[in-house]
Amino acid sequence: MARRSVDNQARSVIRLFRAILRAGMSIGCEVRPLFAQHDLTPPQWDVLCALAQADPGGMMLSEISQQLLVTGGNITGLVDRLEEAGLVKRLPHPQDRRVVLAVLTERGEEVYGQVFPEYCTRLKELLGGGNPQRRAGLTEALEQLTAEVMAARGRQFP
Repeated sequence: MARRSVDNQARSVIRLFRAILRAGMSIGCEVRPLFAQHDLTPPQWDVLCALAQADPGGMMLSEISQQLLVTGGNITGLVDRLEEAGLVKRLPHPQDRRVVLAVLTERGEEVYGQVFPEYCTRLKELLGGGNPQRRAGLTEALEQLTAEVMAARGRQFP
């Protein structure tokens, strides 16, 4: 089979894309066991983090969806499973009964409180070494890249 010719720009963007994916997957592989110890998946942890950082009144499921860049259907399923585990509860919106809010339960706050310090420690081990300016530069570059991709698709990055 003959090799297909790929121009340098295509090769460069493919290499960048694969590097981003590999970095994310390698970090995910390192933190996934921490979540598993608490019967959580990484997406469930993301929902708990969003709710822990939200106003005490909770978040609309659509807000969680936008923040995590996943579909509403995915958020519904995640919140269903977290609710079954007793970590999240749904509440009616105080001003709009058509809207449902998700909030952490006491147990959800406990689990978040247990996992968060371990999570931070693990991320510091994985990402904290090296030059702080380099980390800040990488963070800024990745946030900018995300914003550009979202803008190209007509979506906003939260």
